[in-house]
Amino acid sequence: MIGWFFRGKRLKLLAAFALLGILLYQTSAMIEMPELKRRSHKSNTSEKTEQETNNLERNLEELMKKARGSSCDNQRDPQCREKILEYLKMLEEMHAHLELELDDESITVEKDANKDGGEKLVLAAPDVKPKQRKGAYDYTRGSPSDPEVLARRNKVKEMMNHAWQGYKKKAWSENEVRPISGKGHSAGIFGNGKTGATIVDALDTLYIMGMMNEFNEAKEWVEKNFFFNSKTDVSLFETVIRFVAGFLAAGTLSGEQVFYDKAKYVADLLEGAFNTPSGIPMAMVNPTSGRTKNWNWASKGCSILAEIGTLHLEFSELTEHFGDPSYLQKVTTVRDVLQNTPRDHDKLYPVYIHPSTKQWGQKLVSVGALGDSFYEYLLKTYAYTNKSDKTALEMYWDAYEGIEANLIKRSSSGLTYIGEYKSSRTQPVMAHLTCFAGGMIAMSAHVDPAISEERRAHLMETAAAVTSTCHESYARTPTHLGPESFRFDSGEDARQTRAQDSYYILRPEVVESYFYMWRYTKDQKYREWAWDAVQALEEHCRSEFGFSGIKNVNQAPTSKDDLQQSFFLAETLKYLYLIFSDDDLISLDEFVFNTEAHPLRIQKRP
Repeated sequence: MIGWFFRGKRLKLLAAFALLGILLYQTSAMIEMPELKRRSHKSNTSEKTEQETNNLERNLEELMKKARGSSCDNQRDPQCREKILEYLKMLEEMHAHLELELDDESITVEKDANKDGGEKLVLAAPDVKPKQRKGAYDYTRGSPSDPEVLARRNKVKEMMNHAWQGYKKKAWSENEVRPISGKGHSAGIFGNGKTGATIVDALDTLYIMGMMNEFNEAKEWVEKNFFFNSKTDVSLFETVIRFVAGFLAAGTLSGEQVFYDKAKYVADLLEGAFNTPSGIPMAMVNPTSGRTKNWNWASKGCSILAEIGTLHLEFSELTEHFGDPSYLQKVTTVRDVLQNTPRDHDKLYPVYIHPSTKQWGQKLVSVGALGDSFYEYLLKTYAYTNKSDKTALEMYWDAYEGIEANLIKRSSSGLTYIGEYKSSRTQPVMAHLTCFAGGMIAMSAHVDPAISEERRAHLMETAAAVTSTCHESYARTPTHLGPESFRFDSGEDARQTRAQDSYYILRPEVVESYFYMWRYTKDQKYREWAWDAVQALEEHCRSEFGFSGIKNVNQAPTSKDDLQQSFFLAETLKYLYLIFSDDDLISLDEFVFNTEAHPLRIQKRP
């Protein structure tokens, strides 16, 4: 009977209070109990946590059985009081384990005015609220059993801590830190405000690494001090992929509503950018005045393909969470324009399009700068929607056919690269930014169930070849870090194109492809290549207050640029940490990364 009665966990707690009331009625003592609500755990609750919960509840059940079989006629009976206090101690343990939120948690003994010399025990908890952390992600998973891999993982975590502490000490609330001079840096793409770009970009990395003290101090700053009130122009693209996505990912992992609210707040400030005749957004928006403009250097006032095509995940997630279709409608309009505007050359998308006329600008095609994440988001939107957005997948494969036919080339020494299409020919130049493509191609081989095994094998071969070329761009420099771009000429493969392209600014794209290739192949070389990158970062980029970019990858030692980019914490360190973690930490079956490596949970509907 009792076993049947105590099946549900919530029912157990409610029954506990009912039976306790019977006991206390018998003893003429009274405990005033608040309503207690369990934190809701979804299927990602760890087995260990679930077992601990069950053990506590079994202990509570045994305690209640004893209470039911006991009687205390004397309200002053010490044994009676002991039973009550024993129950309350058990309740405290349940509270600590289930993360109930009590504003006041204390036991007091008061004189009972209705009883001669009587006493009553009171659990004073006047304000009980369920935590907002519903569905909080279990960051304790993913620890590797191999001690060497674990040591490497811990090293990456130490690097994250060093980067974070330097920023916190010298540039808190600024967008970024100058890790050599120890100053803050807030000018540029986020306007003139101190909007804590590093804090927001790092939130989910802190959470994934289990750095909860740092995560909570970041959350407190967000709650109390984050305002996006720049009086100058900010980049729509950069603000969405770092701030909106950073908040959405933090909400996805922690379950805290405050992060979703901040994401919506920022996105709503950017709404004016979409007020164009075509719906194609402008590149820059002033969040205070609402004024918009495009980059002065862009072809004939055009918008940029990568910028307008890299909003779909974030705005879809806003609609998913808040139920407001206007966010998804905005980005769907953009995609419809891109899909329906005729292209001149073999399915290739030029990187410029005019927001008023819907005409393509200068005929430059790139899978690197200006074009890269448009292709990435076509594929990832399909994955994010649980493979329901067929249009996104069709557009991806259509575009990839053009890339495969025109841009993927093989150098005379056998290196596979992805060039740029300019002046009616493919240029033998590849950018560091393009190195994400190895991971994208590998992902495409796994998310589309309709492709043949032969096609899948060919895609993985291409992905491995492109990733290997990007590795060569690192391995062939004295610093073992790659240049901003590199060329493919006889005898000079995978070296920088010009002296001014020899810098490295802590970019993540190469290790990003290592991450995907490791997850999909388990080829040990990708972990070794990632460890090479860790060692190179330590040797050439580590500074007193964080990590700095370097000015010339071909000189060792080399001078530094004195800037720790926020994406170093958001992307580079996150991908490295995940490479040395087991696959169940941020599983690719459960999450999709935005282009800033912020994970969003795949939608559940078919």
